Amino acid sequence: MNAREARPDYYDILKVPVWAETDEIRTSYKRLALAHHPDKDPNNPNATAFFQSIQAAHSTLTDPAQRSAYDREVYMDLDFALHRFRERKKSIKEHLRINIQNEVGRHILIEYEKQTESPSCPSARRIKHEAASKKFKDVITMQENELASLKAEINKMKVTMNAMLARGYKPVGNC
Repeated sequence: MNAREARPDYYDILKVPVWAETDEIRTSYKRLALAHHPDKDPNNPNATAFFQSIQAAHSTLTDPAQRSAYDREVYMDLDFALHRFRERKKSIKEHLRINIQNEVGRHILIEYEKQTESPSCPSARRIKHEAASKKFKDVITMQENELASLKAEINKMKVTMNAMLARGYKPVGNC
C-alpha cells in the first residue's frame, strides 16, 4: 500500500487543487465547516468524523511545514509515476509508428492490385487486404486515443508537480 492510499487526500476533502494558496484553503474550510458542522445534522453519525477530517485537512494544509511534509509523504511516488507515463507514451508512439507504416504498405499493395486486376472482379486477396486495412485503421485510432488520454494525464501530473515545486517540494528520483 502506497502513501497515497494510507493518508486521506486533504485537497480532495477541502475541494481545492494541489496548487491552492492558503487563503483559498481557509475559504474552502470555512464554507465546508459551516455546511457540515455536526450541530447542523445531529442525526448523522458520520457528521462528526467528516467534520474532524475537514479540521485535520485545514490544520495540515495551512501550516507550511506540515503541508510540505504531507505533500512529500503523499506525493513521493509522483516522480516515478511521471517517468512511467513517459515510458508508456514512448511505447505507444512506437507501436503507432509501426502500425502506420504497415498501413501505408498495405495501401500501396491494394493500389497495385487495383491496377493489375479487372474492375469487374476484385481478387479475394485485395478484399482480404481491404478488411485488414480497416482493422488496422481501428487499431491506429484506438492507439491515438490512448496516446491523447496519456498526454492529458501527463499534463495534469506536470501541473501538480509544478505547484509542488513552487512550494519547495524536492523530487525524490532522477526523472
